[in-house]
Parts: sequence; structure tokens; C-alpha cells
Amino acid sequence: QRVTGRNSHLNVLAREVSPAGMTSQRSAVAASSTQQPAAPPPINRRQSVFAVALNNVKEAIAGTRNRPSNVGFQGASLRSSITTVDRGGNIAGRQQKVTRSMTRRARTQIPKYPGMVPEGVFREWNFDMLEFEQGNGKQGKPPALVCVGLACLMPELEKGHLQCTEDQLTSFLHSIANLYVNNNKYHNATHGAEVCHLTLWLAQALMLHDRIASSRGVISIAIAALCHDVGHPGRSNKFLVNSRHDLALTYNDKSVLENMHAALTFKTMKGQNTTHPHHQHTGLNGQRRGDGGSTGGACDILSGLSFDHQQQVRKAVIDLILDTDVAVHFQSTAAFRVRTKASDFNLEENEEDQWLVARMCLKAADIGHSAVAWDAHVRWSVLVTREFWEQGDVESTMQIPISPLCDRTKDTDIPKSQIGFINFICEEQFTLLASVDWTQTIERECVEEQRRNKARWKELSYTGEEREGFFRSLGVR
Repeated sequence: QRVTGRNSHLNVLAREVSPAGMTSQRSAVAASSTQQPAAPPPINRRQSVFAVALNNVKEAIAGTRNRPSNVGFQGASLRSSITTVDRGGNIAGRQQKVTRSMTRRARTQIPKYPGMVPEGVFREWNFDMLEFEQGNGKQGKPPALVCVGLACLMPELEKGHLQCTEDQLTSFLHSIANLYVNNNKYHNATHGAEVCHLTLWLAQALMLHDRIASSRGVISIAIAALCHDVGHPGRSNKFLVNSRHDLALTYNDKSVLENMHAALTFKTMKGQNTTHPHHQHTGLNGQRRGDGGSTGGACDILSGLSFDHQQQVRKAVIDLILDTDVAVHFQSTAAFRVRTKASDFNLEENEEDQWLVARMCLKAADIGHSAVAWDAHVRWSVLVTREFWEQGDVESTMQIPISPLCDRTKDTDIPKSQIGFINFICEEQFTLLASVDWTQTIERECVEEQRRNKARWKELSYTGEEREGFFRSLGVR
């Protein structure tokens, strides 16, 4: 009976998310709009929640959740890069542009930050950033990354911890949002906003805000989280190394993307770069591009700090971003485990311990979709899978080894890959963070949610034509 019910449920979901099903649903809604509404059927909670999640996945895959490329901020013109892969495996993109008059316009048109971000940001672990981004795009509001950045950095500006103008802060955030490759399925500006939200939520749960405030800790954590994947090309370090890309040559094959993200963050502050770094080199894009102009000090949000404080923030941001490299995951996790068990571990007073925990917060947030509510987790999982497969397509074209999970002809078992991802990468990070949280907030909000997600993936680990048809209906076959 359970198997029969599961297959029946699968067929219903496949019809709901198929183009024909969506059309018939819309027709039915239109026809019923003039009739007396019927009594609602009994609610099957599992089916309704899962159906909503998968319908949202289809919207995300179709691109309806991506911000329109011409949406700016209060009249500022931002044009996103539109990326395609040619037969030679190169990425071809249109030049991004940040209107030079943005700062001048923003002086009189910056709305106050509290009204731009719902109260759930930084307060509710399961705040849906994909939904927020979609809503902002439809209403012509600023990108989620700009809103989240203002929400966490404007209070630091008001306290005097950050000493710059609102114009500089807004220009910096818009430049960073624009430097994310928003044509990426997963590593885009929405991911940057999501990771910042999750990082600061974890930091607040562990009361790091008060503990490292004197060392500009909140500023460093926020900048690192917002910028941790800026300029990401939607390709992994392994791809860049195997293809002998210029970035891999520049950074000697070591933490290539992470070094680039950190460097681009500070170059943006100094106005030295306003285009995607990987588009400036041959290898991913068949032609070179100009630097798009210099913004001078318009984005230098650290310019008002003393030299010592600038160096303090710079070191912290670099360390935080470099530690997100998956290549150092097990090393970092082991060091955290050993340190937290030491008799002299002191999160209250030891600054080194506080920064160790801060790095773990960002690392956990970077893979945090594993521990958010099922609806959002499914959408993020499908998006990252599609980005992996796109990389595999390019690797196949370039006749270099196809990276793990990137072969769309073999790596098709999404439930299995997500269970493995949670088991081997995510679970321990959140468990370790929960071990230093005496309030047990992380255990309740994150660890338990992660366990529920893994259990649901196990329920979907069935085989046969039904599963294949189901995932094809989502556009992931």
C-alpha cells in the first residue's frame, strides 16, 4: 500500500510540474473564477508541502526566480553578464556595466535600510532568500545581496565601527552584487545573500557579535560572507586547474577561486576592477575585456578606519574566505574538533577561539542549504546539480576529466548525492557548532532540520521509470 501510494503521489507531482499540467491548472483556475468556490479537499500535508517545493523548483529552473538583468537600484543601470558555452568549451559573456552615475543618483535616492529587508533576515533561520529575491525582482527593488548587506552593515556605520558614507557602502554592495555571475544557477548573488544571512544567524546564536565587536568582527564576517563567492564562474577549482586557466596559473593551483574572491573584494573597494575576473583572461572567454572603468574611492568602505583597523579587517576577511575552500574542509573540521575539546577552550574570552568559531559559522553557512526547510533545500539542491552538470558538459567538450557529480549521464541520483553530501560534509560541521552553543538553538533549528531533510531524501531513494520521469519533469534530465 505504501509503494502504491508513493507511485501515485509521484504521478500527481509530475503532472503538476509539467508544462501541460501547469497549463491545465491555470485553465481550471480561470474557469472556476466565476463559479461558487467548492469546499476544500482534505489536506495531505506531506503532498502539499512537497508539491509546493517542486513547483518552486520548476520556477527556479525556468529562471523565473532570477533577477531580471536590467533591474537596477533607483534608476541605476545594471546589466548582468549573459553567459553561454561555445563548442570549444569557452564561456562567452557580454560585458557587465555599472553605471558611473550610480553613486551620484544614490545620494538623494537611497531608501532607509530597515524598510528594505523583512524582519526575518538574521532572525529566522528558515528565511527564504530565493523567495525574497524573486519578490524584489518583480517589484524593481534592489538585489537581495544589497538589502542584506545594508541590513548588517548600516548598524555598524551608525555605531561608528564602520566609518564611510552611505554612498560608499551602497556603491560597494551594488558593485559586489554586479560582479557575481547571476547567470550561474547556484553560485550567484542570491547565494551570497543567503550565506551572509545564515552566517550572521549562526554568529548571533553563539553571541559572537558582542564578543568580537571591538575588533570590527561583525564588519569582517559580513564582508567575507557577502563576498565569499564574488566573481565565481560556475566552475570548480578542479576545473580551473585541469583546464590550466589563467586564474589557476596566477594562484599556483592553490585555493584558486577563494584567492580570487578575496582579491576581488579588496580590488572592488579600491575601484581597480568592475568586471568578472575570469572574463579578463582567455580560456573561459575567447576574448579579453577592459576593466570597465575605475570607481576610485567610491566603494572604499574601509577608508575611514585607521591603518591598524583596516589591516585587521583585511586579514580577517581573507582568512574567512580562504577557509571556505572544500580542499581544507576536513583539516579545518578536525582542528575545530580538537580545539573545542581542549580544557582551555574559551569562547567567552579567547579571541583566537572566537575567530575559529566565526570561520566555522561561514563554512557551515556556505553549505547551509542542507539544514534549511525542505522546500528551499530542494530548490537549492536542484540548482547546484544543474550547475555541476553544466561544468561536466564543458569538461566533456574540452576532453578533460569530468569532475565528481558533474556527469549528467551518470550522476543522476540526486537523493543519493544529497544524502552523501549531508553525511560526509554537512552533518559534522553543524554538530560541532551545536556543541559550543549552550542554548542548543543550533541543535533545534539547524541540526534537526538537517536530519529531517536527510530522512526525506531517503524516502525518495526509490528506483525505476517513475523516478526518472519525475526528475525529467523538473528539467534535471
